[in-house]
This record gives sequence, C-alpha cells and structure tokens, in this order.
Amino acid sequence: MINIVATIGDVQHLPYPAASFDGAYLIDALGEMPNPPAVLRELRRVLKPAARLVVGEHFVDPDFTSLGRLKDQAREAGFRFERRTGPIVVYLSLWRFSTATVGHDSVTRSYGLRVAVHGASCHRDLRG
Repeated sequence: MINIVATIGDVQHLPYPAASFDGAYLIDALGEMPNPPAVLRELRRVLKPAARLVVGEHFVDPDFTSLGRLKDQAREAGFRFERRTGPIVVYLSLWRFSTATVGHDSVTRSYGLRVAVHGASCHRDLRG
C-alpha cells in the first residue's frame, strides 16, 4: 500500500483530524500503553464512522488484555463488539462504532475497507 505513512506520536493525542482513517489495528499493544481507555477514545476520534478496529492479544504477553476487560474499555470509548476469532487466550477482535454514538446515515456509509489478517486462518472472518 502506498498510502501508509509511519508517524511517531502520542497515541492519546494523535496528530490527525477527526474521522481520518478507514481502520486501525492493535496487536499486543493496548496493554503496553499507560491509559488504554484514553487510547481507545482517541482511536474512536480519528476513525471514520464506518471504520473497523481490530485488536489482537496473546496470553504470553506480560501485558495481556483479556477480552472481557477490552470489551468494557471499548464500550466506554464508543465501540461495539462484533466478533472474536481464535481462542480466548490468543484472539483477534473486531470492533465498530456503537450505534448509540453514530447516526444512521454514518453507519450505512461504506468506505470500502477490507481488513485481512495474514498468518492465521481468521482472515476470512474479519473481512467486510
């Protein structure tokens, strides 16, 4: 992909305007951050209304975030859980904006994003 540019910054205060991205993913990263709820709120701000958030965790990570804890934090940030792929201790989870925080027109818009996770059989489960 040619439209991806790496940027160093504070994940709690991203240097992008609201509704800038079609998707985001965090793999074994959320537990490493000092304030995961603030990170999720900031991701919610920069993601487009029809965007997807994919979060993956592995229990061998010392900062493993359980799916239950992630569900609580993500709901508070305005995301709704769609599905999990993989066992509870090594999972990928797919999130969208909560219908309580996004209007009907925004939910029905499509930005054409397809999320594929390579190296696992779950890529078909996470495609839109």
